[in-house]
Amino acid sequence: YDEAIEFCNDQLLLHENGSFASYLKKKGIRFRIMPLHSYVGRQTNTLAILAVMITTFPRLYIYLIRNKISIIHCQDSRMNLTWMLPAKLARIPLVWHQRSKFPNSRLMRIIAKFANQIICISQYTFSTLPDTLKSNSLVIGNPVELQDGRPDKIESKKNLHKVVDIPVTQDVIGIFGNLTTQKRPSTVIKIASEFAKTKKYLPAFVFFGADRDNQQLELEKMAKDYNVDHCIYFMGFVPDPEHWMAGCDVVIALGVDEAFGRTVAEAMLVGTPVVASDLAGHREIISHGETGYLVPSDNAPEFRHTIEIILDDKNIGKKLSDRAAESITRRYSIQAHVEQVVRIYDNLHSGKRRTAK
Repeated sequence: YDEAIEFCNDQLLLHENGSFASYLKKKGIRFRIMPLHSYVGRQTNTLAILAVMITTFPRLYIYLIRNKISIIHCQDSRMNLTWMLPAKLARIPLVWHQRSKFPNSRLMRIIAKFANQIICISQYTFSTLPDTLKSNSLVIGNPVELQDGRPDKIESKKNLHKVVDIPVTQDVIGIFGNLTTQKRPSTVIKIASEFAKTKKYLPAFVFFGADRDNQQLELEKMAKDYNVDHCIYFMGFVPDPEHWMAGCDVVIALGVDEAFGRTVAEAMLVGTPVVASDLAGHREIISHGETGYLVPSDNAPEFRHTIEIILDDKNIGKKLSDRAAESITRRYSIQAHVEQVVRIYDNLHSGKRRTAK
């Protein structure tokens, strides 16, 4: 990151003083905040989106000119749309980072054509692009790192059992991510029910993530209906999730349409076995049977069976997690990511100098 920020002349700009700003402060990374009264993404119809693009244009355009910005790199679709008009009129190259499934939007398809470079975070994300955009796109996987090194699993496990208040002998299945329909939290209740049917043992299923879609009450009711409410726990949003991941015996990822399974990659890096839905975003990260397990989406009985394989033989989990940690370290290092992104900056900057001449 230091190499990239040095190349960019320290122009990391945020529009909100939120959790990401707090993270940057903690890391000692310099940034600026330029609040906007609105930005594209808070609206649902095309006319409202165009209106915001026009009204935010003067301030953004002036910022680009006054600060002599050479390249703009936007990190999500809202920023891509918000900054495209001032970038084009100021004749400044814009890098469009596509971090999710490309939406079925005519306006997005039209505006994205003006990007100088599109970066997709996975092959799955790339596959969702319109054919007209693929020639100007490439895949650079998200970097994955641990904030404070690999957590001590024994200490993490002790702390997790203490905070959740469960017996030290009870296995813990971790579910990380906001409570949204896309993450399939209801399938977790069904998996718990499958364990209850076997009467062999019943792990604790612990959710870590904010209740974005107001699903917790519904999930609690569902757990009670399935008679598994005594093994379902909700921890809400937690900072530094790697410490909680390290305390789990297995992490499961049930989400669909995942552009990049960051939870999966982080759990693999801390050395916790992962069982994930067999979908494109997860297939790029997990080698089935080698670095984790892939299970048909929403198939609760198969998830239960696969989790049992790991819980019944800790050596299997150990081998999986050792290979997984090595794979993530090798494929998703920050250094490799920075080198690829800086190479794009260099090419765009050189091209701009040639155009000026």
